[in-house]
Amino acid sequence: MLKSSITKIACKLSGSTLRSVISALLYYQSLVLLCQLLCVQSVEAADCQLLIAAASDLAPLEQALTQAYQSVSPCKLTFTFAASGVLRFQIKNGAPFQVFLSANRGFVNELNGDGLVVPGTIRVYAYGRLVLWSKKGYSIGDLIRSDVNHVAIANPAYAPYGVASRETLESLGFWKDVQPKLVLAGSIRQAFQYAQSGNADVCFTSATVAGGNGGTPIDPKWHQPIEQTAAVIKSDKTNPTAARQFLDFLVGEKAQAVFAKGGLTPSSANGRKQPSSR
Repeated sequence: MLKSSITKIACKLSGSTLRSVISALLYYQSLVLLCQLLCVQSVEAADCQLLIAAASDLAPLEQALTQAYQSVSPCKLTFTFAASGVLRFQIKNGAPFQVFLSANRGFVNELNGDGLVVPGTIRVYAYGRLVLWSKKGYSIGDLIRSDVNHVAIANPAYAPYGVASRETLESLGFWKDVQPKLVLAGSIRQAFQYAQSGNADVCFTSATVAGGNGGTPIDPKWHQPIEQTAAVIKSDKTNPTAARQFLDFLVGEKAQAVFAKGGLTPSSANGRKQPSSR
């Protein structure tokens, strides 16, 4: 009956009127289709989330990095900060991280050897800067003094900055004298907290963690370069496109400016062009 009624109405319409009705219907259908496409894209953007395992020295830069990234992408960033070696262990045991921002290349290479890194995604995003910090203003030469009883460093077994701290002491010939005074912290942030609270007389930490609190820069000749390295991790939750775009962002102008301001040496400073992750 409905079909018959529509047919009768259509027959009563003039040719021009019928064409107008058909045009209006097509226009309406086009608007509906466009709305559906935009709604799908909005849902996809809202659902985009990157779970990032990040070295402790990046914690003070979280807000600046997030703001810079969200100026170019709607994807949500969720950071977990810890010593790089701890994060490596978590990834090996199935933690659903999609991107790993290590404070060294070694832990990333190890995961790559285990088949846990997406091929072609290893990138050096910055170089770390080691500093010595003390409430009392102790210098590097003061570490062997008898009145300096506790020297906090991040545990070298898990933290690349801890390795650089040990290498510095060895380069200066201080290791034997300072080793009995060492307080091993779980991360460079914890090492800094020990010195701030007075539980350590002095600490080795990163320039990013010391921030506006000062600190004496350690000569980079005294330790191996702290090559802070990123990679996309193989995971059921990994969004390969979004993760690769985030790596491109890390070595791009906006993120490199955040690193430079926050206390890291930008990856571009070594004069080598970073390869594209695509």
